[in-house]
Amino acid sequence: MTDAKGCAVCLALLIALTSARALAEDRAPMDPDLAATISAASMFGGLVVGAITLPAGASGKGNIPLLALGAGSIAFALTAAPSLGRALGGDTTTARGKILLRLGLGATAAAVGVFGGTRLFYGDGYVSGTGIALLSIGGLILIGTTIHGIHDIATTPRDLRQQRGISLALIPVAWPGSRAIAAGAAFAL
Repeated sequence: MTDAKGCAVCLALLIALTSARALAEDRAPMDPDLAATISAASMFGGLVVGAITLPAGASGKGNIPLLALGAGSIAFALTAAPSLGRALGGDTTTARGKILLRLGLGATAAAVGVFGGTRLFYGDGYVSGTGIALLSIGGLILIGTTIHGIHDIATTPRDLRQQRGISLALIPVAWPGSRAIAAGAAFAL
């Protein structure tokens, strides 16, 4: 993959994220199952792109654009992709909160992992228990972030159906000599 292709993929991911809210507001409601499929495909695609480009960038002299593309693709796949379909389906508030939570978890895992990696070896080549412990904690946080993303994808159809199923309807009620508006819940089955 050339650097230009890598930049094009990053730009496409950025456009998808920034336009999710605009698309959700401009279009008719998206099918909840399609929303979950978009999230799953985005997550899987980001992980595949990252799995291909990260090792390619790390081999040899180290290709910084490929390393950045790989790390960015994996970060997208674990943080934003699981909520992309939810955002496109119209649930932008919940999607934003879930993305920010996973972003915080991912940043914490990265910080702990980097700190643990720097503490992994003593100067004479012995492995540090502190470094191993920190890398393990970072790995567990990363696993938790992945599980949260998969759970987000799995619950997207249910949440979007519930969001559409209960809506506040204004029902005009005529009282003798006055006009009033009563609010009632309309349930779509």
